[in-house]
Amino acid sequence: MKKGDMAGEKKQERRIAAISLFLLALADFIVRLFRNSTGTLGEALSATFQVPRSSLGILTSLYFFPYMLMQIPTGYLADVLGIRIVVSLGMAATAIGGFLFGTAKNLTMLYIARVIIGFGVSAPVVCIQRFISAWYDQRSQGKVSGLQSLLGSLGSVFAQAPMAFLVQAITWRMTIIAVSVFAAVLSLTSFLLIRNTPEEWRGIVSERSAGKQGRPDKGLVRTFSSIYRNRYMWPLLVILFIHMSVNAVFASTYAVPYLAETFGYTNLQASSYTTVQAVGQMLGGIIAGPISDQIASRRKVMIVLSGLSALTWVLFVSGTAVLRVPAVLMIVMFINGLVYYQTVMVFFCAKEVNDPRYTGSSVSAVNMVGMLGSTVAPRLAASLMDAYAASGIAGAGLYQNTFRVFMGAALIMFGLTFTIRETHCRNIYQELFPANAGQTE
Repeated sequence: MKKGDMAGEKKQERRIAAISLFLLALADFIVRLFRNSTGTLGEALSATFQVPRSSLGILTSLYFFPYMLMQIPTGYLADVLGIRIVVSLGMAATAIGGFLFGTAKNLTMLYIARVIIGFGVSAPVVCIQRFISAWYDQRSQGKVSGLQSLLGSLGSVFAQAPMAFLVQAITWRMTIIAVSVFAAVLSLTSFLLIRNTPEEWRGIVSERSAGKQGRPDKGLVRTFSSIYRNRYMWPLLVILFIHMSVNAVFASTYAVPYLAETFGYTNLQASSYTTVQAVGQMLGGIIAGPISDQIASRRKVMIVLSGLSALTWVLFVSGTAVLRVPAVLMIVMFINGLVYYQTVMVFFCAKEVNDPRYTGSSVSAVNMVGMLGSTVAPRLAASLMDAYAASGIAGAGLYQNTFRVFMGAALIMFGLTFTIRETHCRNIYQELFPANAGQTE
């Protein structure tokens, strides 16, 4: 092939990668929007279905539980069938669930719709990580992931003040239906335009697409058994469990009522602070991702992020006087959002200590445990609130007493980050397990 032809093909390959990554980022946008919308929709849902706002933890759990259940099959199917089919089906299910949610006439239908949404949104996270591994060099994946996270995190931003304004303007039902239509269009577009690997796009089968980075040669049970037996995964599993637990309790569920009850803000005013938090989440990737690539360290970045996360929880529990200063509260909310990128750092570490043939499965294995935390933590928080309320505690004290449990968990998470195996931003599976590298079963 001539030099000019090779340059043209390389440019076209970068264009295909950019288009696919953009579509995956839009899918992530929808995931984060639905994940973080419960608090913003809480007042409207409470009025429509006559349920107390403390019951919002149930809706959050109904999102995360099916998401968790789908991680194992989703990761394996992404490795076997490719991300194009998996993400397209996921967005189609999300569209169906969203439409049912927006038209629900009773709590039963609302809960069923939320479960369907949970099944649908389980696909993009795993698919994104597998796509980045297939299309980009290991030492640039943090930067690429940060850019994708920036775009996807706009969903978290939209789920706060912008959604609150939209709900007031066109009702919560029309807002959710509009998002569902967008998900349906994205499902079709993804199926038509996304390409799983550069080799697939070129129409060839290479060692990278068929072996080293391709389909597993083990069954589902053996694949995940080998991943969970990997001792270098154990700290990552606990860290992500705690990290996603505390995020589900605060950002996804109780941030708005906590701010309203503690500082006397209206729902709209509180949403403006959670918007700042969502902006932090949006920018976390483009700050932490490139730094991780530059210093060739996942572990150091995770230590800093988890330390900052623990600090914000200490302030939520014991720093009310300090947080009454609006500028301080904004900074703390921004930091609490920024540290969410630790999720992606865990995904990278999981990929880099496991067989590179099973990228999707490695990510879904650790993500399932994280989703377990996201599922049980809001229910635990709701139970604690009910118990404290029964003992006569109300208002700000209700949240501060409940949050102490999650502050303790965040401090434990910080300690565990020091036990992570450093990968230096490359796959070290062959170094860790030289006897297993390249084996098939």
